[in-house]
Amino acid sequence: MFTIRLLCLLSLFLSLFSGAALGGKPSVAFFYGDVPDELLYAYDWVVVDPSVFTPERVSERFYLKKRAKLVAYFSTGEVLKSRLQSLPAGCVIGENPVWHTAVIDLRKQSCFEYQLQKAESLLSFYDGLFLDTLNSYQLVLPKSEWAGYESAEVRLIKALRARYPKKILLLNGQFRIVGKVKGEVNAFVTESLFSGLGRNLSYVSVPRREQTVRLTLLKRIAGWMPVVVVDYMEKPRSAAARELARRIMGLGFIPWITNKSLTALGEGVYHLFNRKILLLYDPKLSSASNSDVHRIVQTPLEWLGYAPTPVPITSLDDYLKTHYLPKGVVVWNFRPELSEKLTEELLALRSKGVKVFIMDISSFTDSQLKRLGVKSFPNKKPFAPLKLVYHFKGYPFEVKAYPTPTDTFVVPEGNYRALLEFVNPLGQRFVPVAVTDWGGYGYSQYLVKDMFNDVLWVCNPFVLFREVFGSLPLVPDVTTESGSRILTVHLDGDGFADKSAVVPGEYTGEVLRDKIFKVFKVPHTVSVIVGELDPHGLYPDKAERLMAVARSIFALPNVEPASHTYSHPFNWWDIYLMSLGKKLPPPNPKELPYGYHLNIPGYTKVSISKEIDYSVHFIDRYLTPPGKEVKDFLWSGDCDPPAPVVKRVYDLKLYNVNGGDTTISDTFPYLCRVSPMGINKAGYFQVYAPFQNENVYTNEWTVKDGYLRVISGFKLTDSPRRLKPISIYYHFYSGEDPSAFNALKAVYRWALSQEVVPLYLSQYAQRVLEFRGTAVASFNDGRPGLVVCSAGSLKTVRIDSGSAPSVSASRGVVGYRRINGSIYVTLSPEKCRVLRFGGGSPFRLVRSNGVVTSFDRKGDGYFLSLKSETDGLEAVFDVSPACSVKVLSKGAKVRKEGEVLKVESPEKEVRLEVHCKG
Repeated sequence: MFTIRLLCLLSLFLSLFSGAALGGKPSVAFFYGDVPDELLYAYDWVVVDPSVFTPERVSERFYLKKRAKLVAYFSTGEVLKSRLQSLPAGCVIGENPVWHTAVIDLRKQSCFEYQLQKAESLLSFYDGLFLDTLNSYQLVLPKSEWAGYESAEVRLIKALRARYPKKILLLNGQFRIVGKVKGEVNAFVTESLFSGLGRNLSYVSVPRREQTVRLTLLKRIAGWMPVVVVDYMEKPRSAAARELARRIMGLGFIPWITNKSLTALGEGVYHLFNRKILLLYDPKLSSASNSDVHRIVQTPLEWLGYAPTPVPITSLDDYLKTHYLPKGVVVWNFRPELSEKLTEELLALRSKGVKVFIMDISSFTDSQLKRLGVKSFPNKKPFAPLKLVYHFKGYPFEVKAYPTPTDTFVVPEGNYRALLEFVNPLGQRFVPVAVTDWGGYGYSQYLVKDMFNDVLWVCNPFVLFREVFGSLPLVPDVTTESGSRILTVHLDGDGFADKSAVVPGEYTGEVLRDKIFKVFKVPHTVSVIVGELDPHGLYPDKAERLMAVARSIFALPNVEPASHTYSHPFNWWDIYLMSLGKKLPPPNPKELPYGYHLNIPGYTKVSISKEIDYSVHFIDRYLTPPGKEVKDFLWSGDCDPPAPVVKRVYDLKLYNVNGGDTTISDTFPYLCRVSPMGINKAGYFQVYAPFQNENVYTNEWTVKDGYLRVISGFKLTDSPRRLKPISIYYHFYSGEDPSAFNALKAVYRWALSQEVVPLYLSQYAQRVLEFRGTAVASFNDGRPGLVVCSAGSLKTVRIDSGSAPSVSASRGVVGYRRINGSIYVTLSPEKCRVLRFGGGSPFRLVRSNGVVTSFDRKGDGYFLSLKSETDGLEAVFDVSPACSVKVLSKGAKVRKEGEVLKVESPEKEVRLEVHCKG
C-alpha cells in the first residue's frame, strides 16, 4: 500500500459530492500476517492478506464461530513481477519502483477480465475485497489518459457489486472516482493522514497542509459512507498511537494505527490488552512440551490471564515476521552458543517495548549481562555467609532458597525493584531476583528447586509474573461457568474389550453403561479404539458384540462420541515418522512392551490417516445414531503428537484433547503437578486433559482404589486459587476390578456433591481455545468500560482486584460471585460484552448448574435463558425487592433462601423474566 499526494485534487473533487450517509460505522482492523483470534473476535471487518491467511487457514479455525468478516487484500492496478507470465499480452504499462511491482492496464478488456476473475476467485471465499493500488496508473500514464483508466476502475467496481451485492468492497485512496461509486462501495479508506510512510518506507509525519486538504475531502466523503483512516507508526501500541486513534475517532472516522508490515496488534476503535507471552526454549535440549518453560512457567501465566506460546529460540525471527509483538518473553535453558544471538534479539524486543524475563542469568556472560542491564562484580567474601536483607511477599512459596557460595554478585542497572536481596559481611549487595523497567531476571536456584523429581517454586510465580508483566483488568476463565465449577467426564477406550469382575460375564463397556453412564446422568465424552471393534481388527471373533455395546453407549442422551485412534499409538513422533516411510528399529520391550502400537493383523503400514480419519469415520458410520457424530479426538500413549498430526484433527474440525500431567494430590501438593491448559504447536493448539487419568493415581494399578486420591487434587486446585475444573478422566478398565469401580463411583459422588456445571469435553475444549484469543479491551475514544469479545462459549471472566461490574449499566453481564477473594463474572453468549462499573445490580445470577443461553434487557426487564446438560436445573439469584420474577418452566419451584432467590426446575431449560422498578 502506498500514498499518492493529493494536493492537486481539491478543486477537481469538490464538485463531485452529494448524497446521504450509508448506514452505521463498523470497527475495522488490518493484519497481513497470521491473523490473531483476538482481532477476529473484536472487530467487525478485518482486512487480511489472502496469500497468508488462506481459506485453508481460516477453515481450520472451526472454533471461531462468531468472528469478523474477512476482507481480502486485492491489488487492483498492480501485480507481482513473479506473476507476469500469467498475464495476457500487453497488460503491463509500467512499474511501481517502491514495491517493485508491475502496473496493469485495466483499459484493455483482456486485462480487465483477468483482474475481474482474480477478484471473483477471492470473493468465492472471503466476505469482501480491499481494493488497493487504484492510483498506480498515475505513476506511469500522462494526465490526459487518467480519465480513461478511471472509467475502467469504475466499471470493474460496478461489475463486482452487480455480481456480489452482499459482499464488502473497500475503496482505498482513489479520491478521483469515489463520487462515481458511492453507492457501490461500503467504505472509503485513506492511508497516512497524520502519520505515514515516506518513499523509502520510513515513518514520517504528514505535512499539515496535506492533512488540511485531505480532511476537507474526507469529511465530505463521510457524508456518504464510513471513512477508515490507516496511519503508520513505528510503535503502534504506544500512548501516542492511542491518542492518534482517539483523534481520528473524534473526527468521525474509523481508525487503525499499525506498522508498515501491517502485523501489529494495532490501535483502532479498541485498545486490546496484549495477552501474548512467548516462552523461548532450545529445541536441541528439549521439545516444546518437555521444556521447563512450558511445564513450569505456563500455568501461572495462564492463571494471570496471559496466553503463553512456546517458540524455539532458533525460530524467533521467523515467528515475529507473521505475528504481532508479544507483551513479554520468558526464556529458560539454552545452549551457550546461542547466548550472543539471543542477547541481540532480547535487546531488540526490549527496544520495542516487550518485557523480557530471564529465568537463569547464569546462562549469559558478564559482557552480555552488562548489555542487558545487569552489573556483575566479584564477591570479595565468596565463602562468607550471606544475610537476607529483603524479600518480597511472594517469598518463600513452596520451598526456601538458601544462598550458596558464589564468587560473583549481580545488581541491576537503572530502575529496578529487588525481589530478593542479600548482603555479605563487607556490605556488598547481591540481587539474585529483580524486576526492572525492561522485565526482570533471576538465578534459577532462587526461583525454583528440583526436589524429589518435582520442580518446586521458591518464589510465588503468581506474584512474580504479576510484578514483571503487570495485571490484566480481567481474566478470561475456563474453570467456572455461571458461578459454579465446571465438571467434565471423559473416557479413553482402553479396556473396552475386557471382561469385568464387577458383573461376571459382561464387558467393561456394559458395566459402565449400566452402572455409571445411566446412573450418573451428567455429560460423558466416551471414546473407543476402533482397531479393537473393527471386524477386520484385533478381535474379529467378538467384534459384533463389542460394536453392539458401543452403539448402545453412544445412543445414550448424555454421551458424546469420541475416537481414541485406530491402533492406540504409544509414541506419536515414532508413528508420524513411520507414516512418512521412515524405518524404525524394533521397539524396546521395556519402554514399549506393546510395540509402537497395538499389533492389529494386517496393519503393517502405519498411517496417520488410518489413526485419525478412518477411526472417526468408522465410529460415525457404524457406531453412532443418526444426527450424532464424533466431536473429539483423544490422544493415546505419550499424547505428544507433532504439529502436522494435530493439524489433521483440525482439518476434521474436531477438538483434540489429552496430554498434560495434572497429578497434584495430598502426596504431591506442588504447582508443577498442575499442567497448563495445553500447548501451541505451530499454530495448532493441543488441549490438555484438565486432570490425569486413574492409571496415574493408581500407580499403574498397583493400588486398585488409588483413584480416590484425585479428590485431593480437585480440592487443591480449587483453593487458594481455582486453577482447574473438576475432571473425571478414566479408562474402560476401571470397570474390570470391583475396588477400582467402587473408587470411581466415590469420585463421581464427591464431584456431584459440589456446586458444578457439567459440560461435555468438547464444550470445555471450546472454552480453552477461546481463552487463547479472547479479546480484552477498552475503548479508544474514552468511553467507560471494558470489552470482552469471544466466540460466545467462554462466559466467565475473573476480576482479582476492584469492584464488581454493574449488571444494569453493563451489556452482557448476567451476574457475579465471589470465590477465593476474586469476582467471577458470568457473561452472556453474545460476541462482545461491555463491563461497566458503578451503578446497581438489582438482579444478578449468583450460580447455576446450567449455562446461560441468552440474556437481554429491555426497559425495566431482564430476560434470561439457562440450559443444563444434566437432569433438572437449579439457579440462585440475588434479586432486589423492587423486582418481580417470572419463571417460564413447568413444575419450577421458586423460594427465598436468606437473601437470595433459588429456582429449581425438573426441566433442563428455564426462561426467566425479571422486571425491576426504579
